[in-house]
Amino acid sequence: MSRVHFAHLLTIPCLLIGDALAQDPLRFQEQIEEFTLQAERSPLADNAILLVGSSSFRMWTTVGESLPEYPTINRGFGGSHFSDAIHWFGALFTDVSTPSAILIYEGDNDVAGGKLPGAILQDAQRLHAKIRQEFPLTPICFVSPKPAPVRWHLREQYHILNRSLARFASATPNTYFIDVWPAMMDAEGVVREDLFIEDRLHMNDEGYAIWTDLVRHTLYQVIPQDRSELSLKEKIEGMLYGAVIGDAAGGPVEFVYPPRRSAQSNSPDPMTATDKQTLANRFALAPYEKGVEPFAQWEAYGPAGTVTDDTRFKMIFFEALERHGPDLSARQFAQEILLWRDGLSPEYQAHYDVWMPEILEACHYQLTDGQRGLPPSRIWGGVPTMMGQMPFLPIAALNPGDPEWGYTKTYELGFFDNGIGKDINAALVAGLTRALQPNASWEAIRSAMIETDPYRYNDTLYVRRALTDWLMLSSELVKRAEGSPMQLFELLESELQTTYWWEAWVPLVVAFSIAELAEYDPLASMQLVMEFGHDTDSYAQVLGAFMGALHGPDIFPFTMRETIDLRMSEQFDTSVQGWLKQLGY
Repeated sequence: MSRVHFAHLLTIPCLLIGDALAQDPLRFQEQIEEFTLQAERSPLADNAILLVGSSSFRMWTTVGESLPEYPTINRGFGGSHFSDAIHWFGALFTDVSTPSAILIYEGDNDVAGGKLPGAILQDAQRLHAKIRQEFPLTPICFVSPKPAPVRWHLREQYHILNRSLARFASATPNTYFIDVWPAMMDAEGVVREDLFIEDRLHMNDEGYAIWTDLVRHTLYQVIPQDRSELSLKEKIEGMLYGAVIGDAAGGPVEFVYPPRRSAQSNSPDPMTATDKQTLANRFALAPYEKGVEPFAQWEAYGPAGTVTDDTRFKMIFFEALERHGPDLSARQFAQEILLWRDGLSPEYQAHYDVWMPEILEACHYQLTDGQRGLPPSRIWGGVPTMMGQMPFLPIAALNPGDPEWGYTKTYELGFFDNGIGKDINAALVAGLTRALQPNASWEAIRSAMIETDPYRYNDTLYVRRALTDWLMLSSELVKRAEGSPMQLFELLESELQTTYWWEAWVPLVVAFSIAELAEYDPLASMQLVMEFGHDTDSYAQVLGAFMGALHGPDIFPFTMRETIDLRMSEQFDTSVQGWLKQLGY
C-alpha cells in the first residue's frame, strides 16, 4: 500500500468522527436552554415573526431594528442543521403563541457537512410537517441557503437544494421560498465578497440589509396588510419613488436584445407563488453596461440607480412647478424646457441637445404662436407617443381627489402630444389620481380612466375610444396567456400593433397586462417588465408609479430608495425627497 493511499485512509475515520460530532444535537444544549430562560424571564410577543435556523440567523442581532414593523423572536443557533431543528422542535417552537410567520434558515451547514440535497430536502419536509401540525395556518418561509465565498466550491449542491426547496414550497399551501442568491451576486454572477465579514461565511451589515429587503417583501405578501390606513403622503411618496425606480431599473436593459429572461418568464407553464417570489427577489437596480445614450443615461457605464430621460423630464416639471405653481400653463412649461439646459454642465448640455430637438420644435411653436418651430402634429412624424407620460405622472399628486382635473391639466400641458396619445397620457394621470385615493384598486383605476372623459372621446361619432380598446386588450391577452409570462410576451409582441415600442398605448398595455398576470404582485410585476424588454424604463416607470400609489413607498426596498436619491442628487442636485418637500410633505 502506498504512503499516499495509507494517509488518505487515515483521514476517513477523522472525517466520519467530525461529521458525527457535527450531527450531535446535544451540542446545542446550552443555547437551547438559554432560549427557554429568555422565554421565562420575559413574555414572548404574540403574533411575532419567529426565526429558526443556523448562525446566519443567530448573528442577525439587528433583525428587530431592521424590521421594526414586526415583533420578532430570533432563535438562531449557530452551526445547526435541519435535523437539529427537528430534534429541538419543542424548545424552539411550542412556547411561541401564534406566530404571524415562521422563517427557516437551514441547509447551509447541511451541504457543508456533506449531506446530499435529497436527504436535506427530506429533513426540510419533516420539519415543515411538524410546524404545520403545531401551526396549521401560519405562513412558513424557507430562506434559501446563501452563497458564501468560503463555500463557493459547493455552489452546485446549493443550487440543487434551493431548486428542490423552491419546488416544495411552490407545491405546498401557505409555504414560501425566499431566494437570496440573485441579490447577493455581482454582474458576473459571482457572490459579492463585500457582503461578508473576515471569515467569508457570515454576513456584514450590507449583507443583512439585502436580506431585510427580501424578507420584508415576503412578509408584506404573506401577512395580511391593511393598506387602507396609508396616508396620502405615503401614497404620493410611493408613486414618485415607484416611477423613478422603474425608470432607473429599466434603463440598463432598455432596448437590449435579446432580453435577459429567467426560467420563470421562459416557461410555458402558469406562474406559481414561488415563481412570483423568485421574480420579486430578482428585481434590483443594476449598473449600466453601455456608454452614454442621450435618450437614456448621461453617465457612461453609470452606477446602479442612474436615471434616464423619463425622470429628467420630471425634473423639468418640478422646476416649472416650483416657479409657477399648480396653475402652470403650457407656455410656461415650454419656457422651462428651454431654460433647463442653462443649469446643466457643458457635457450634459451636449446630451440635452441630442435628446430634445423634437420637443424643442414644439416648444418654439408654442411660445411664438406658430411663427417658429414645428406644429405638434408634426413632432415625431405624427406618431402618438408616450412622451406625456414622462413628465406628467406627478400631476396626480397636485389634486388627488379629482381625476378630471388631473386629466385636463395633463391634456393642457402636453402640447407636444398628438393624436390618441393626448387622451391615453391624460387618462393614465386620471387613473393615478384614483390610485392615490383611499381603498383604491386596479379595477377602480381602470374605471376612472374610462369614465374620466371631459372631451367626450367615448361619444365620438363612428370611432371607438382607443384607450378603452387597449385596456380591454390588456385583460384579454392575460386570459389567453393562461398564466404563462412566456405566452403573454409572445402575445404582446404580436398584438400590440407597434412600430417603435414607445407609442402611447404600449406602456399602458404592457404595464397593465403584466401586473394582472402576476396577480398584482408589485416587484414580481416590475421584474417581468424588465424581462419583457423593449422600452423597459418607460413601461416600468408607469407600472412603478401605480404600484407605489397603491402600496406606499415601503413596497420598494429602502436601499433602492436611498440609492435613487443619492444618484439624482449627485447628477442633478435634486431627489424624490426634495420633490416631496416641494409638494408640502
